[in-house]
Amino acid sequence: MYKCEILVNNKTTCVGKINDDGDFIPNALFYHQMNYSPQKFPECLKCKLLPMCATGCPAKSYISGKKSDGILERGHCEYTEEDLDRYLKFYVKSTLQHEI
Repeated sequence: MYKCEILVNNKTTCVGKINDDGDFIPNALFYHQMNYSPQKFPECLKCKLLPMCATGCPAKSYISGKKSDGILERGHCEYTEEDLDRYLKFYVKSTLQHEI
């Protein structure tokens, strides 16, 4: 089993398996990946975009870090302030249209 389709078929990112009874059997990597948190990354805690991105995509963090052990050691910045501004304007506009 894999947490994300980006990481499928990479043995170093496998988080467990399904047994013959159909039960999920997690491995140690499952627990490590489930604990992926912005609190572990000081640069993310200082970022004003954190509420929007929550440290970004863990799979992309893994790939961009060129890791080979499935351990996620940093966030992955995907958004800019302009992205946040554009999203908020879109959200407000679409919310107002639904209220009319």
